[in-house]
Amino acid sequence: MKSSPSPVRLYAEPGSLLFLLSGLLACASVAHWLIMAFSPDTVQRHVYHMISTVQAFLTCLAAAFSFIWLQKNEEKYPAHTIKFILIVVASVATAVTAWFRYAVPRGIMLGISELCWLVLVLIIAGSAFPRLSKLRKEISLNSRFVWLPTALVFGITGAVLVSTYSSIFIMTGNNIRWLVLMGRGYLLQCMFLAVIIAFAPIVFRQVPGPSMTGCHRISNGKTFHIICALLLAISIPLELWVSYEAGMYMRALLTYLTIIHTCCLWTLPVQNSPLAWCVRVSAWLLPAGYTVAALSPAYRLIGLHIVFIGGFTLGPLSLALSWIIEKEEVLQQRFDRFLPVGLFSGFLVLSILFRVMSEATVQARVFSWGYSTMAYILGVLVWIYLLTRALLFRRDS
Repeated sequence: MKSSPSPVRLYAEPGSLLFLLSGLLACASVAHWLIMAFSPDTVQRHVYHMISTVQAFLTCLAAAFSFIWLQKNEEKYPAHTIKFILIVVASVATAVTAWFRYAVPRGIMLGISELCWLVLVLIIAGSAFPRLSKLRKEISLNSRFVWLPTALVFGITGAVLVSTYSSIFIMTGNNIRWLVLMGRGYLLQCMFLAVIIAFAPIVFRQVPGPSMTGCHRISNGKTFHIICALLLAISIPLELWVSYEAGMYMRALLTYLTIIHTCCLWTLPVQNSPLAWCVRVSAWLLPAGYTVAALSPAYRLIGLHIVFIGGFTLGPLSLALSWIIEKEEVLQQRFDRFLPVGLFSGFLVLSILFRVMSEATVQARVFSWGYSTMAYILGVLVWIYLLTRALLFRRDS
């Protein structure tokens, strides 16, 4: 007779709690669009949106994956309480200080926000890099390990460029646009793209459904990935100073070669797992989004929102839920079904559609932003509900 489910000890699983926190930060990162669309407040907090999305939500999500994954692959890895608390405080502080960026003169709050994020990144890197370096041969990460320090360089470089632009503009009034554009490019596009590329083969080997059997890969050697990392770094100045279309097409090609082709994602999943389908579709939306953005500068925001909502949100959230319910047949039957998974993924797809409509209907753009934000928040809230239910009813090991 099977034992009945019992509440899981959440305090013993910091990664699970960080998943929930990242979901709340995702909602907070877009809430200002909802406020602007349906209230008298007309302040456009673009900097807050950028910082809270990438440096709070996505970084906290990366921290959650690092806790979960390292505990799965290294039994002696402890749940460091102090590190966990610091990650929580730094993630929240990064978003909160960015919100009050204009409340304090001379960019003090922005500087504090970047400092909080730097602490967050150093904690994650200090915890994960040494263990990943030891395990990389066992987990087929050896040739792709170059992407992890590359992601760290992208993030720090982007933060420094954005902070430098803000400081120069506040103190002298000089508007050196290339500094902020290049910094945003490395922060918003290159940093987490590098992380996804690094772990792509591990993800598609562990998520139930996709099969890499019989796959003909271009290369899995270090040289191939070093060249691709350099090309990704070059794509940002190429976009700014040479050809906008060339920079976008280059990122579309790199995501296809390093993720789609090397992981053979043109084949059908061997199991009918909705979560596996979401992760796979999310991978395809990365080159698709960059291709749409490359068609014309007018489609830039549409393409990049396909990348962020479809590639950087749908896939990682689906993967997180898949990792929480793995090896639990009862939970898989309950949560890995088309209705619950389709509900949260459907809202995210609807968010993309409303974002596309906002570019097509200029007069109703603000309201389309609001509807897109509403759909995004509803999708993330459904995911939080599913994740919480899975955690509360998962059997103790």
